[in-house]
Amino acid sequence: MMQLLLTDKTTQKWLAIVTALMILIILLSGCHLLKKSNFVYSGDNPNLYTVAIKSIPGASGYYQASNMMNPYMVIVDVDDYGRTLFLYEDLVISLVISQHSDDEFVYFYPTHSSLSIGYLKSGRGLDVFYAGVPNTDEIIEESFTLEAINELKNLNDWNQPLNLDKAIRAEITREKERDGPISFRRLRNAYKAFFDEEASRRRSHFTFFNTDSFGRSIYTTFHETGFVVMMFQPDKSFDRTVGVMVVDRYNNQDELKEFMEQNGWNEPCDGG
Repeated sequence: MMQLLLTDKTTQKWLAIVTALMILIILLSGCHLLKKSNFVYSGDNPNLYTVAIKSIPGASGYYQASNMMNPYMVIVDVDDYGRTLFLYEDLVISLVISQHSDDEFVYFYPTHSSLSIGYLKSGRGLDVFYAGVPNTDEIIEESFTLEAINELKNLNDWNQPLNLDKAIRAEITREKERDGPISFRRLRNAYKAFFDEEASRRRSHFTFFNTDSFGRSIYTTFHETGFVVMMFQPDKSFDRTVGVMVVDRYNNQDELKEFMEQNGWNEPCDGG
C-alpha cells in the first residue's frame, strides 16, 4: 500500500513537471507565432510592394478578408527610363510610381509618388479586386481622371532622365514594419497632448509609416476630421507646434510635403 502511494505521488510529480513544461512550450510557441504573425507579401513584385507601403500613408500592406491576402497590385505603364506606374489596393485605391529598383533597393520620390481615392465612384465595394480577375483599365478609368494621372506622371518626371538624388532609397521588403522606434505609450501621450480630452474618449490605432535617413519617424492614425500624421525626432521627442498635422484622408500629398519640410525630413539633424 505504501509502495503504491509513493508510486502515485511520483507519477503525480512527473505529470506536474510534464504539464508545466508543456505549458511553457505553448507559451513560448505562442510568443514566437505572435512575433511572426505580421503579414508577409508572397507576390512577384516586392520592389513595388515596398514603394506602396512606404509612400501611401496608412497602407496596411495586406487585404483583410477572412484572412490576410496579398494586396491587389498590377503594373499599368512603364516609361522610357524604367519608371513604373502601378495600381495598388489594400485600404485605399492608389496609383503609385516607382522611380527605379535594383536587386536590393527601390527609389521613389518622398511625396507625390502616389494618388489615392477611398472608393470606386460606381459605389462598388473593394472586394471587386478579389472576386475573380478585375478589369484594371475599367477601374482606373472609373477612379482617376486622365488629368490627375498626367499630373502624377509630371510630378514624378515621367519620361525624363532619372534623377535619383530627388528620390528616397528603401531596402526591398516583403513585410511592413508594424511598430517602428516609438512605443505605444509615447504615441498615445503625444496624441493626447495635441488632442486633449478627445484622446481620452477614443482608442487610437497608430500605424508606423516611415523613417528618414537620420532617424525621424512618421506615424499615422485616423481622426474624425481627417487623417493624423505625427513626426518624432531621432531622440523620440515630439514638437506640439509642427510635429502633428490633420490632413485629408486621400488627397494629402501637398499637405504631407509641407509637414515633412516643416520637420526637416531627411535633413541632417542639428549637430549631426
